[in-house]
Amino acid sequence: MESTYLWEREFLSGPEAALKSAEQGPVYIAQDGWPTHVLLNYEDYAAMVRLARLPDIKMDQLMISFRDDEYAEGSAQTRD
Repeated sequence: MESTYLWEREFLSGPEAALKSAEQGPVYIAQDGWPTHVLLNYEDYAAMVRLARLPDIKMDQLMISFRDDEYAEGSAQTRD
């Protein structure tokens, strides 16, 4: 597993590259010299959750959350 380290500015200028790198291993994103975020692909995240015995977010729950956010954004736009 290969790790990638990016400054926040690098991540913001090319998030697609960070997503591609996350397929090979974790992407650490640093701000002001300190790591602030870690980007993982879903497979690595799920493996980590299983090892730590944490509750897993099921994909159907995740998709419902995204749909709710889209609905909220869409309804907010129509109210203006």
